[in-house]
Amino acid sequence: GTAHEGGRGILLERIQGSAANPVLIYNNNINVHEGPNAEYSETNADVHGLRIRYGCHDMRIYDNIIIATGDNDIATANYGTSAFALRYSLEQNDTTEEHLATTNNIIENNHFKAQSLNSGVLTYAVCFDAVTVADTGLIFRYNLLEGDNILVGFGESNEGAKGITIKNDTLSFLSPTYLPKTFTVGKS
Repeated sequence: GTAHEGGRGILLERIQGSAANPVLIYNNNINVHEGPNAEYSETNADVHGLRIRYGCHDMRIYDNIIIATGDNDIATANYGTSAFALRYSLEQNDTTEEHLATTNNIIENNHFKAQSLNSGVLTYAVCFDAVTVADTGLIFRYNLLEGDNILVGFGESNEGAKGITIKNDTLSFLSPTYLPKTFTVGKS
């Protein structure tokens, strides 16, 4: 229907796995749609399919389908400003010195899709923001990134995307596209 109200499909904060016993997130089908009061307020209602922040380490995230849909038509029951299929952050005071730059997170073989029902909504298939310490321990590979706007955002939303490497991913725009950008780097 049209009465969607979602803020986050999965929210991961302060996840502390280990090399021997990583936290596993796999085989999920997450489909969230932006709605009023979903996140902060009716004028700033970001939707997140998968949100990772506050020093998560030793996670294996694989074989998931994550879809985030945005709609800014205030005449409907679901509207907002932006939609992120994946939003990933790591800041200096989020984690211990031991885990800075060695998050040992693997994100692979996922389908991240960010779509907009109309123009005027920013959609990010993947956004690395507020990664203010070099996250050289993140392995991001073999994912399918689809979207109407921005396929990959590096540090654009909250500044900082240090040490992030992505490889062997497939990037594809949906139809229709709204002001498409394959990569967005830094503040816009």
